[in-house]
Amino acid sequence: MIRKTLFLLIICLICSCDVLDMEDTESGFNFDRELFDKNRELWNDHDYSAYFFTQKFSSDFTGPQPRIRVTVANEKLETLEIVDDAAYSDEDICNYDLKYFETISELYEYIEGVAADCKRNIDSDDRNSMTGAEIKIEYDLKYNFPVEVRCVGYYKESVDGGLSISISITDFEVY
Repeated sequence: MIRKTLFLLIICLICSCDVLDMEDTESGFNFDRELFDKNRELWNDHDYSAYFFTQKFSSDFTGPQPRIRVTVANEKLETLEIVDDAAYSDEDICNYDLKYFETISELYEYIEGVAADCKRNIDSDDRNSMTGAEIKIEYDLKYNFPVEVRCVGYYKESVDGGLSISISITDFEVY
């Protein structure tokens, strides 16, 4: 009898933790700032100035965008090109105002800006403001840049084009 009661108590505790985590995400700010700062510092310590990577950006506001290959030299944008998408040409990057990051450092700045906007919006009394937000990031273990970024906002009322961003970085290589 004691084992059954203990087992039921453990199950209830586990289930209540899941519910609490879900509520906290929708009414707070879930962003591992310490891990973000640590990886950003490690990225900066590498001091890479010549590299290339492919990025994919999507949001509720812009919709999915083509994959864009970026070449960086002397920590500045050297070239941009559309990858594997016949619907776009390289000239379309400027013509369609596609979202892209010129460097990994710029990606870090963008994430930091989104985090600050989320915090400001959550603290706002505006009726369309957020009740919570979540920024999840996976990092490359060797080079310490974000490989997957997911940002989601939760709102008091239904909002068209609210915060829902997905960014992936692939094919990173130092040259």
